[in-house]
This record gives sequence, structure tokens and C-alpha cells, in this order.
Amino acid sequence: MKLNMAKIGIYTLFYNSINYGGILQAYALNRVIREADNDCEVLNFNYDYSIDTRSRIKIQLKKGIFSFIKKSCLHVFNKNKFKKYSVLAKGRREAFKEFVDKNIKYSKTYNSKTLKQAADDYEVFVCGSDQVWNCGNFINTAAFFDFVPDDKLKIAYAPSFGKSSISPQAAEIIKPLINRFQFLSAREIQGVKILKELTTKSVSMVVDPVFLLNTSQWDDICSERLINEKYIFCYFLGADENYKKNILELKQKTGFITVTFPFATTEQPLNYDFLSCDVNLPDASPSDFISLIKNAEYVLTDSFHATAFSLIFNKQFYTLKRYNDNDKESMNSRLLSILGLLNLEGRLLDTRESNKIDINNSINYDTIDNQLASFINGSYEYLSNSLNSNPNYLTAERLKNEN
Repeated sequence: MKLNMAKIGIYTLFYNSINYGGILQAYALNRVIREADNDCEVLNFNYDYSIDTRSRIKIQLKKGIFSFIKKSCLHVFNKNKFKKYSVLAKGRREAFKEFVDKNIKYSKTYNSKTLKQAADDYEVFVCGSDQVWNCGNFINTAAFFDFVPDDKLKIAYAPSFGKSSISPQAAEIIKPLINRFQFLSAREIQGVKILKELTTKSVSMVVDPVFLLNTSQWDDICSERLINEKYIFCYFLGADENYKKNILELKQKTGFITVTFPFATTEQPLNYDFLSCDVNLPDASPSDFISLIKNAEYVLTDSFHATAFSLIFNKQFYTLKRYNDNDKESMNSRLLSILGLLNLEGRLLDTRESNKIDINNSINYDTIDNQLASFINGSYEYLSNSLNSNPNYLTAERLKNEN
């Protein structure tokens, strides 16, 4: 029997996203809450409205005039490559739209001028996950529920700051907003540390939403096997020339073909060109992303979510650092947190180190799965307890039992 539940809105990086991990974590949290017979939607918030072109230019100039000129020149020099990417991206956008429309319940489109309407449309607000609290170029205060009244339930489920620290200026802005949340958690150890410096409230560390679904649940939306040969799935968001060296090393040691997706950055608009993989799949859907990891012999990546799905499907993998550890823009803390928790630090490699990939050193997933199960159960408990604090919500065990 369907209970009279509160309407729940999930805030995450969702609008027009063609980021595989971002969309799949949104799907996971939406599914987990909805399967317990709850009216839950992902807020389709167009955060591009939150900052105008003039403000973006000011932000870039604050980083230094040289940095601003370099980025502007790269856009000009790579104009033709971006045109080529836009053609490829069209197919990917269509694949993402089809997946989202079929699998994720989401709201009407809000922007910074209309978002306050959501405060009336929902009774409970959940923020998370992914880098929704990244305080880099600018601080999107909507992600901290500045538009939600004090008396409405505000829950942080596994948000990530993306980095190991934030600036004093950012801390000053978000501290009063953080303290309006009734329940706080973070995805990484470093995120918990940041929050504990901003509040005296209890802060939990929980898993990314993708871990809340088991392999059979991910099979529900997984594509059929796409590559018949044994292959290495290579998925990179950065543009480090050393990636190619590591791909070639693993290919030579295994004899397997290599498969990749193109990904665009300002510095490298079509990074599959320089990866030189055997198979490129520019218009792959989120379902294809799951399939390619599930059926791979090895996964080589710099992505948090490709690493996460490698763990879920018990894959042999290596994760390469996208940044130097001492780089102020480094996001390595996200990977260090999950791999450190599972004693898999040896799977995180510096791209400049050679001959570190050992195909004879397999991951023992009996131990890993037990460690993950304990962490996942604790995360379910946090989510259940926080949602249960609303008297109209589900019973404590319902959320876990339904999933």
C-alpha cells in the first residue's frame, strides 16, 4: 500500500549533463528513494543562469591575466576541433536524453530566477552527490539550499567538495548555509573534515549513491555486451600525455584491445585522438558505460565513477592521478578516500611512473566486498534515519528492504 509520503527533491549536477558518473549517481539516489514508494524528483536546475558572462570573465581574471589569455587563445586555436566535437557530442546528448527520460524522474526546469518556486513544490530536499559542493570558480549557493526555508528538511547525502580544502572566503560564505542543514554527510574523508571545521553538528561519511545499488540492479539498465573481444576499457577526463604510455603498457602486457570514449576539455578538445585506442565510441549512453566496465578485462581510468563501477563489478583496474598531489586544483583526494578505505592505494598510480602496472597482482574481492558492504549498510542507515525524521516519511527499514 502506498503511504502518504512527503514530496522529495534531489539537488545534484543534472541539467543537460552528459557526464556518465554524474547522471548514474543521480539515477541511483532517485531510484533508491522512489522504490520505497516515495514521490521523488531530481531538480532540473539550469545553474548556468546563476552566473553571467561578465562575472565569468571576472572570475577568470582573478586567476591571473596570463591564465585568462591562455584559456582564451586555446578556445580560438581549438575552434575547429570543438566543431568536430560538437558533431560527436550531438549523438551523445541524444543517448543521454533517451536514458534520462526513460529512467530518471525529474522536475520541470528551474533557473536562479524561478528556483524559489521549488521551496513550495517540495517538502524535503536532498543535496547530493558528486561535486555539487565544489567551490572552485564560483560558489553556487543554491547547492547549499539557500532558497529553502529553515523549517523544511534539508539533507546532505554524499556531496563532494572535489578537493581536500576550500578557501577562507568560500568557508565564510557557506558556513551559515551548512548550519541550516538538519543532516550532514560527505563522500570523502576530506569532505567530512571540511564540514567539521564549519559546524558543530554531526557529520557522517557515506558512499556515493552508485554503491547503493547492487550488480543485479545495475543490470536492469545495462546494455548488452558491445565488444566481443577481450578488451581494456580506457576512460579519461584529463588530457595527460602520459595516459597513452600507461595504456600501451597494459595493452602490451595483456594483448587485449583498447576501448575508449572521447571527452572534451579546453586543453584537449578530443582526447581520444591522443589516446590512440583501438575502438572509440563517441555516442555511448550511460547504459553503455556500465556495460563496457562490466564486461572489460581491465579498466584504466582517472575517473572517480569509473573506479567506483570497477569496484561494484569486481574488475581489475588501475586509476591514474589526473593531477599532482600538491596541485591546488588537484581532485586526487576523491580517489585517495575510497581507495584508502579499501586498502587499495596501490591501484592509484602517478602517470609519470612507468612499469607500475602488475597484471599478476589481482584484487581480492572477497575482502573488498565485505568492507564495502559494511560501509554501504551504514550509508543506508544514515539515509533512512535522516529521511525518517520527517513524520510523513517511511519506516526505518523500508528504504533498505526495498533496495
